[in-house]
Amino acid sequence: MSRLELIMMRHAKSDWGEVSLADHDRTLNNRGRRDAPRIGRWILEQDLLPDLVLCSTAVRAQQTIEAVAGEWPVEVPIHDSRTLYHAAPETIIKVVASDAMEAKRVMVVGHNPGMEMLAGHFSGACGHFPTAAILALAFEIPEWSKLRLSSQAITLAATRPKAID
Repeated sequence: MSRLELIMMRHAKSDWGEVSLADHDRTLNNRGRRDAPRIGRWILEQDLLPDLVLCSTAVRAQQTIEAVAGEWPVEVPIHDSRTLYHAAPETIIKVVASDAMEAKRVMVVGHNPGMEMLAGHFSGACGHFPTAAILALAFEIPEWSKLRLSSQAITLAATRPKAID
């Protein structure tokens, strides 16, 4: 059995100021632009650099991973997925199972409520999963196609921007 790691991240704080924008097109606000690079540095400090990133196509998620990955010393492949936009937990798992390929550590950048529900399910904690939050989990499964809601996870690390100030 091999150990596979999943890093779950909710996009950084978005801007609600431009009401004419579709939800998918909302950008990051000042706090989001400040927090995302902090998370990128925290990922490095925790030795959690992913092999692959799966990211929602929403503008705020794209801007988040751009700022996060901008802090990393190496380029990590980023695969965009429209399916991750407001995805349910089961859908997030299906995207990881189908798109993670040979990666041992995969990062998913997505949205609530799906990310919060999945994080709560895997961690056993039912709590708020705020913007720019991170939860790193490990699974003793041979390949990503075996990931299920019933999979047992080991929490490796968790943070949110206020916790890293």
